[in-house]
Amino acid sequence: MLEEAGEVLENMLKASCLPLGFIVFLPAVLLLVAPPLPAADAAHEFTVYRMQQYDLQGQPYGTRNAVLNTEARTIDADVLSRRCVLMRLLDFSYERYQRALRQSAGAVVIILPRAMAAVPQDVVRQFMEIEPEMLAMETIVPVYFAVEDDALLSIYEQTQAASASQGSASAAEVLLHTATANGFQMVTSGVQSKAVSDWLITSVEGRLTGLGGEDLPTIVIVAHYDAFGVAPWLSHGADSNGSGISVLLELARLFSRLYTYKRTHAAYNLLFFASGGGKFNYQGTKRWLEDNLDHTDSSLLQDNVAFVLCLDTVGRGDSLHLHVSKPPREGTLQHAFLRELEMVAAHQFPEVRFSMVHKKINLAEDILAWEHERFAIRRLPAFTLSHLESHRDGQRSSIMDVRSRVDSKTLTRNTRLIAEALTRVIYNLTEKGTPPDMPVFTEQMIQQEQLDSVMDWLTTQPRAAQLVDKDGTFLSTLEHHLGRYLKEVKQHHIKADKRDPEFVFYDQLKQVMNAYRVKPAIFDLLLAVCIGAYLGMAYTAVQVSGGGAGPPDQASPHRRPSHWWGGPDLTGALPLPPALRPPVQNCSETAEGQDAVTRPPALSCSTLVEGRASLPRRGNSELQSFSVLLLRIWGLLSLFCPSSSLGGALVEVQARLWTWSGTSAWTSPQPQSWPRGPQGIKATGGKRKCPQHSLPMTLTLDLAVAG
Repeated sequence: MLEEAGEVLENMLKASCLPLGFIVFLPAVLLLVAPPLPAADAAHEFTVYRMQQYDLQGQPYGTRNAVLNTEARTIDADVLSRRCVLMRLLDFSYERYQRALRQSAGAVVIILPRAMAAVPQDVVRQFMEIEPEMLAMETIVPVYFAVEDDALLSIYEQTQAASASQGSASAAEVLLHTATANGFQMVTSGVQSKAVSDWLITSVEGRLTGLGGEDLPTIVIVAHYDAFGVAPWLSHGADSNGSGISVLLELARLFSRLYTYKRTHAAYNLLFFASGGGKFNYQGTKRWLEDNLDHTDSSLLQDNVAFVLCLDTVGRGDSLHLHVSKPPREGTLQHAFLRELEMVAAHQFPEVRFSMVHKKINLAEDILAWEHERFAIRRLPAFTLSHLESHRDGQRSSIMDVRSRVDSKTLTRNTRLIAEALTRVIYNLTEKGTPPDMPVFTEQMIQQEQLDSVMDWLTTQPRAAQLVDKDGTFLSTLEHHLGRYLKEVKQHHIKADKRDPEFVFYDQLKQVMNAYRVKPAIFDLLLAVCIGAYLGMAYTAVQVSGGGAGPPDQASPHRRPSHWWGGPDLTGALPLPPALRPPVQNCSETAEGQDAVTRPPALSCSTLVEGRASLPRRGNSELQSFSVLLLRIWGLLSLFCPSSSLGGALVEVQARLWTWSGTSAWTSPQPQSWPRGPQGIKATGGKRKCPQHSLPMTLTLDLAVAG
């Protein structure tokens, strides 16, 4: 095929005069020498993380749509309707987000920096305040988050430049830039989101049994392990509540060592509970309490609960607040723990500002403020220890809560403070005269490296409740850690009620988005104008360079002198394209005793041994030469793509030009009337039969132009 293409191309070059060849081949040469567009610039694939979508207590939250197929714009564009609005985190604000929603944007994509730790603190605080407001409002606009890379940043900058050009003063400049600028079509690979049925929330519990009788007081230590943020797949929850789980695991390790020896085996039961669904109104804790208090005859929670200590966000800051629903009365064990916390903080850690925060439970609210309120509703004495003074602080539910926000030294210090206060209560050290400034646990016993390794493990994976599978590695590893120090470690699973579910999760939270480089619709109109102008130039060049008529070459009825038109002889054999086969008339004989062939005004079968079919040898216009050149171009195209629509267009142009020449005895038939399909001749010139007389022949096209 390549040899035939080379032969055809050589004939084309020989048959073309300089002006016409320049006009025909210049666009092709420009396309060949133009630098190709890199594949990365033509399309870019990246991962996006969808905004939260869930139902809690029958109330929908977050975005309700997951499908995206719109053109990209930045927030600076004047028109955002049905467009994918790109915003960088540094330029993000709640007012701009609301503007995109008010204009019925097709989607919103917020681009996050690669290193979240490098984000300025004022930007972090601002976004933490915005996240709860974004989730509180239900929207049908898909909202996605993407981590910045070089290609995505380039897409954003190009889109921003295109959006800024819309404000140009000149309407002509706006129109020209709109027609020539590159756009990007943003398309997601996923389908519409749907509710996840039968999703399980898992909690893990373990215990250390005290020394003595059966009716021993029980101290419950609780921390929820799940994280929360505006996007589940970006919710790593370092401080809230990775720090709480880290302290719980360290306390389990420390007291397991004390409970190993009889001299230090206290007369208290210690119950450790890592709850799931803490960010969804503490669903794991609620069901665990129901199972232990309502559906179980014997449970540590039913017998004698001294107090419940909940740990939440204890990994940073120089403050610690004990949140209570009801201030503890003097003489109770919970009051003794409060007093020990104050004494240890004052004598051993003077840099820590400790206080008690009293807040009554608001039963009218659908979502509880702190986890201890779940226990307080069931009349169990409980409190939550946190460095946050208010439950409304955005740090508790933000994708900005990353590993760098937890200070290792602060986490270690707070762990020692809590362990010292618990130990002094359990062993009654104050009543025994132990000075408050005498530590029980040394720095070697509470190792910062141990806490750091646990924090690193917790923050390397998103821990949103929708993503923590009961059979996943996270829960199995957590259970393994607790099993090293505690007894009777087991999991508790809860599932939403089918008739009246308290929580509903949805899928399609992580998808792949493709950004395709596209041209605007007006570019097609501009391209059509350019093509028309090019064809007009070609026609004008033919008219200007067309030669006069001359006498035909009498020596050969099949050849035309090359000096008539300034180029070499056009005689040559080119395979007849399928679309160019005219109707054959009156086949009467063959070269070897068969019916002779008579030539009608159109094209007829030839008696050549190889079966040549020649065009009528009439006309002397340069226009016919140009039409032959176009015909050769189509022949070359047909060798590589026989179904090329461009080839069909060249055939029609050739037919029109032949008719316009005015000197040809053959008036070209319309292209749609030419035979097609199985009766057509292949571009390689294979043997075929006469469509009327079924005579075998091999048709090629003699391109000589006779006078």
